[in-house]
Amino acid sequence: MIAGKERMIPVQQRCSHLELVNLYSLLCGLPEEKARECLLVPVKAFIDDAGVKNTDEIFVFAGFVDKAENWVAFVKNWSDCLKESPSIQYFKMDEAASLSGQFTNWKMDARDAKLRALFEVVREHSKRGDICRAMYFTTPFAAFHQKLTDDLPARTKRYSSAYLIGSIFLMNAIDAEIKDRGLRDDLVEVIFDKHDIFSKRMEVIYPLLCQFAEKHYGMKYPPSPTYRDDREFVPLQLADMLAWSLRRMYNGHDSTFQWILDELPSLIPISPRSVMLCERNMDILLASERVPLPLELTEESVREWGQKTGVEVDDLLISEQWRQANE
Repeated sequence: MIAGKERMIPVQQRCSHLELVNLYSLLCGLPEEKARECLLVPVKAFIDDAGVKNTDEIFVFAGFVDKAENWVAFVKNWSDCLKESPSIQYFKMDEAASLSGQFTNWKMDARDAKLRALFEVVREHSKRGDICRAMYFTTPFAAFHQKLTDDLPARTKRYSSAYLIGSIFLMNAIDAEIKDRGLRDDLVEVIFDKHDIFSKRMEVIYPLLCQFAEKHYGMKYPPSPTYRDDREFVPLQLADMLAWSLRRMYNGHDSTFQWILDELPSLIPISPRSVMLCERNMDILLASERVPLPLELTEESVREWGQKTGVEVDDLLISEQWRQANE
């Protein structure tokens, strides 16, 4: 309902059918109470993470970027498939693989049939246009922390995790992919699976990064990422399928579900930007030389680091976020 001067007028009487279709596409098929939390942008990227430090060797981000209008049909078809007998409320790849959670008491044949049915939804989604791309970022935990974070004080390491750095790298790759596809990069929303710890840390460092990049390099980063529940935001369940599969492959686990990685690229192409990102990351991690990060976050040590690297640190040192982080 939309408030008029004298009475409440139904939306359907205020908007044409085409306008309604476009509006609902921006909301990606969510219930109204959930749709209110979304940005109204025409391109959506849904990203999930996989891999745990000290348990896995490789950390993974993976997901997909596509037009919001295409995600609408995907959400409906995927949700309908979940409801088909035998039904499940949501999909998680680890539950499917271990026959737990939503797949408790399932037989493997029934589980495999459900996976294949969901994969048919992906197949149909791939036919809706040439915009959809698979996006991913991988990095080895040990090399990452040895190269980038081992010399940092504990209070700073929390802002230098593979998750946070990887999410920033991946958002830049998504930004570049959007431009490559001829779309406006300022009209994209990047949605990560919810994370109670890292989402709060991202709120601190991402605005600083955006200010620094725009001022010194003329780069404009995408809007700050959002974090949603994959049980409600259906495309995150597809991202979960890809992230889980990549984690299993890179960490050398069994290949029972290798068919997912074998078949998926023929349906949804992998973004060249993701390949370039992972190659660049390995170049950094394997480089023989580096400029150590400051061991102490004092003004003197940070300025010395800035002189060695050529990075302008004045704005960072005087920022409110910096002071709060170092109280």
